[in-house]
Parts: sequence; C-alpha cells; structure tokens
Amino acid sequence: MKRDRAANLHIPEQIKTKRAYRTGLELIETADWLREKLARQLENFDLTWMQFRVLCVLYHEGPQYQQELGRIFSTSKQSVGHVLKRLEEEGWIERWAGRLEKKSENSKAKQGRRVTGLRLTAEGEKKIADVFPKHTKIVKCYLRGLDGREMETLVRLCGKVREGDAVKFLKEFWMDDPSENLDWKE
Repeated sequence: MKRDRAANLHIPEQIKTKRAYRTGLELIETADWLREKLARQLENFDLTWMQFRVLCVLYHEGPQYQQELGRIFSTSKQSVGHVLKRLEEEGWIERWAGRLEKKSENSKAKQGRRVTGLRLTAEGEKKIADVFPKHTKIVKCYLRGLDGREMETLVRLCGKVREGDAVKFLKEFWMDDPSENLDWKE
C-alpha cells in the first residue's frame, strides 16, 4: 500500500486527472446499466425502482418517517411523497401521524414536531417477501462475473468513493493549473 502511494506521487497531474475521470465515467455507466436492468425486472412485479427501495427499507428497517426516507434516498420529502402515494393506493403501506420528542425542556412548543410515519401493511409485507428473494437472484446473476472477494472489495471501494472528502479537493476544482493540459485527444 505504501509503495502504491509513493509511486502515485511521481505520476503527473494530467494522468491522475484522466484516470479519475475515466474511472468516474465507468462507475456511472456501470451503475446506470445495472439500475436499468434491475428496474426493468421490477416492472414484472408492477414496481418502480424507488417503490422497491421504499418497500425494502420498511421491510428490513421497520417503520420510518417520511422525512427520513427522503434523507435515505437523497431526495425531497415531496418526491418521496409521490412514491408513497402509489404504494398506499396499492395497499402496501399505511401512514400514521406522530410527533417527535421535544428537543429541549426550554422549547416553547408543548410537543415535538409533527411527522408522518410509514409502515408496511400485511399485504405490503407479503408483496416484498415475494419480490425480494427473486430480485436478489437477478442481482446475483448480473454480478456473477465477480467472485466473493471482488464483490467485497467493490462494496468497500464504493463506500470509499461516497465518503470521499470533496471539500478537501474543491480547491483543485476551482483553480486552473496551466501545466495541466486537458486536451485528451491521443
């Protein structure tokens, strides 16, 4: 590992930038490809990708607040609301009203903030219990080109990408480096 870092210090910035760009594009294209394949499979169960994800969270994690689902999926409460409306119409989830605990005793509010909670119905549990095992077999099929160790490495690497400190490198993004020629036609 130390040798890789030491070798990396001698690589010109232009090559590092090209490599990062090519890697990012490949990662995005692969993720888009896989999402499209999996979403098409879910259509057979009359589910969208986002509906399936919501059902999975409620199935595996238990009841959730609507705001929390928005945070989990990095989308607005309103966007999640559209998905939830369809799931509710199908009878797969139900909403319940609740209140969060007050943040402090000094708060002027007598009660905490109002929230909408969501949970699976019996029909929703039956739906996801039917779809989930079939869906996981399809995922396994698409990832069959990787062995177990490679899958574990990919999970770890994806986590590292998501946890990367973008702020740390923002200076690089905004500063022009005249020595870095980004005309990549070779």
